[in-house]
Amino acid sequence: MGLGVNSSVHLCDRVCSEEAREKLRVELDIDTKEVIRLAKLMDFCWLRYMNPDFAQL
Repeated sequence: MGLGVNSSVHLCDRVCSEEAREKLRVELDIDTKEVIRLAKLMDFCWLRYMNPDFAQL
């Protein structure tokens, strides 16, 4: 079973809101911790696009 996700933008749509995370959790029958881990990994992937000046704000 796949997530139907092929980019971090698609993943964001699936994990950025509490309602979306709950829907994904039920759909995949996984623990809430795992959904949160996906959200954190998505955040981490986006860090490479952040320049150092913005990161210091």
